[in-house]
Amino acid sequence: MGAIVVARVDEEGIPDHWRDGICEWPRSVAWMGTLAQRLASQVGRRMRGEALAPSPLAMLLRNIVFLVVVLLHGFRRLAPQY
Repeated sequence: MGAIVVARVDEEGIPDHWRDGICEWPRSVAWMGTLAQRLASQVGRRMRGEALAPSPLAMLLRNIVFLVVVLLHGFRRLAPQY
């Protein structure tokens, strides 16, 4: 939904407190801006640009932490109510 809003009003149309609340480690608002600029520069070209990827190690760490949180939540739901 946010991408649709930004396409309409540009980044300045999004309140600062909304942008400051984005927590998508290892990606950041600056990383997303760089990605958007690279994609915009490729519009209409048939050449492929250089990929902009976050650190694979950081993504692996993030996904492992997320997996642990999801599994703990799932096992907690299986435990008897207190």
